[in-house]
Amino acid sequence: MSKDKFVKDVWLVACTNILISAGQLAFLPVVAKHLGSSGYGIWAQINATLGLIGLVATLGLDFSFVRFYSSTDDREKLGRGFFTLLGFILCWSSLVGGLVFFFSGPFSGFVFGDRNLAILARTMAVIIPVSSLNALFFFFFRARRRIKAYSIFSALQVFGDLALISFSIAIMGWGVDSIPLSMLVVRGVLAVVLLCIICKDIFWAKPVFSDMPEYLKFSLPLIPSEMANWITNYSDRYLIIFFLGIDSAGVYAAAYGIGRMISAFALPLNFVLVPALSRLYDNGDIETLKKYLSQSFKYLFLGAIPAVFGLWALSKPILRILTKPDFVSGYYVIPIVGAAMLFVCANVIFGQIFVLVKKSHIQGGLSVAASLLNFLLNLFAVPYMGILGAALSTLVAFAFSTILTVYFTRGFIKFDLEWDVVAKSLMASAFMVLIVFLLKPVSVIGLSSSVFTGAVIYLALIFVFGALSSREIAFFRGAIKI
Repeated sequence: MSKDKFVKDVWLVACTNILISAGQLAFLPVVAKHLGSSGYGIWAQINATLGLIGLVATLGLDFSFVRFYSSTDDREKLGRGFFTLLGFILCWSSLVGGLVFFFSGPFSGFVFGDRNLAILARTMAVIIPVSSLNALFFFFFRARRRIKAYSIFSALQVFGDLALISFSIAIMGWGVDSIPLSMLVVRGVLAVVLLCIICKDIFWAKPVFSDMPEYLKFSLPLIPSEMANWITNYSDRYLIIFFLGIDSAGVYAAAYGIGRMISAFALPLNFVLVPALSRLYDNGDIETLKKYLSQSFKYLFLGAIPAVFGLWALSKPILRILTKPDFVSGYYVIPIVGAAMLFVCANVIFGQIFVLVKKSHIQGGLSVAASLLNFLLNLFAVPYMGILGAALSTLVAFAFSTILTVYFTRGFIKFDLEWDVVAKSLMASAFMVLIVFLLKPVSVIGLSSSVFTGAVIYLALIFVFGALSSREIAFFRGAIKI
């Protein structure tokens, strides 16, 4: 993959994630103002829980397809691998969904703190196999480096969910029962469309389940890492429900979701880097691989650092404008979670090295350690400090994981870190935030103006400080036109 192709793919996925994040932010007032903090808490729990169950239902096999088939163009080989994984995931995820359906009462009691919401659990049980297949379909496009298709269908799923849920809640006046039902309709339609498209690009082949041990040998060690990341991101909500109730969980989830938007900067790199770096590593082009990692680190932090500063300055106005008054009390969670996401961004870059050298067991061990630390910190902090304790626990856990990840991966592949660029970004962000603090927006238009003003100030200072060369600026101008 050429540098031009790599950067254009990153830019495309970045734009898609910006649109998705904007859509999710616009969706916040729909649920918050129509269903309140408890309704938003239920919505957040549905998403978080489906994320965890999805890890179990796919066993990480969707990612195996990316690792094993990014370097081949043999349509017969692709077909054999795809249909093998498709058959296995369908059977296994249906079994997982069946267990959720059968134990829907206790399941809803644990997830929502209310066994009377079992109808939500039963609908989620049907969503599980559909979403598991969609995960494989999405990763097919990722493995084939069809980033445009991946971006379009990712946006369609998110905006489809948001549009149908908004219609059900705001226009039809339905309650929380309509949330998982809307998600099921959107994902079911999308699954059929994606399967039809993929089947045109590969040869039909009989599944070869004797290949499954090789796939599972790669994917299973990744599951503890992914589950641990989930625990670090979401387990605090279950403890908040247990100690403080669903209303507090809703307030925390809203603020956490805004702060977590910082991780959107890393998502484009996470999706584009794996197939690109895998091909470079398999071909022995280590020097080019190091350049990709170094540039990814630089550009990622040039975007993520000012975003954290901006959320810090606008945290209270965002909640005051987009939600009800009872949500505003959680404004301090936003910058803390935003800072935690900076460590997540760094982990995305350095964590690629574990995948390349097939040392995923180390990555899994570090993630498990971080999740245990986060859970224990939350167990003691939430009862005494409330949602502030949960946010601080998340920050400490991600910092712990990232520091150790950097330490271990530098022993395998060491690439240049342009700390001078990071310092310039920090200085530019500090100047920017002083201006944004003074704006104090009171409306959506004012909020948008504040974001635009801050972005213009930051970009101007970045150019003045020389964080980007004239060649880089010209290159990005060309990429933006694509």
